[in-house]
Amino acid sequence: MKLFKKIIIFTIVFVMGFLSYGLFSRMIHENRVLKQMITRLESDSRIAEVLVTGINYDEKTGKTYTTIKFLEYDVEGKALTPRYFTFSGNIIQFQSLVIRFDDKLVAVGDKFKGK
Repeated sequence: MKLFKKIIIFTIVFVMGFLSYGLFSRMIHENRVLKQMITRLESDSRIAEVLVTGINYDEKTGKTYTTIKFLEYDVEGKALTPRYFTFSGNIIQFQSLVIRFDDKLVAVGDKFKGK
């Protein structure tokens, strides 16, 4: 009976530890991603490349699909993880609107100038 209780307790501790490790590693990954986003948002300029990686024609629907590779560079000029997007058609238009806020005011949560 004592051995059975020890096995149950060990199993519970092991499962809780495993779940905690999974949660902890997920939080570390999310933290890393958020820091990368903040670094990109704080930079003075952003550079990216867009490469067409494929054009496919669907004979059933008569539509063309274009796949692009979006490759962004960090402040030091190193390539970030590429992202791929597929669009309907063969014309892609890029638009941007940049609104800059003082990073320090955003960090401290200024009521009027930090949003």
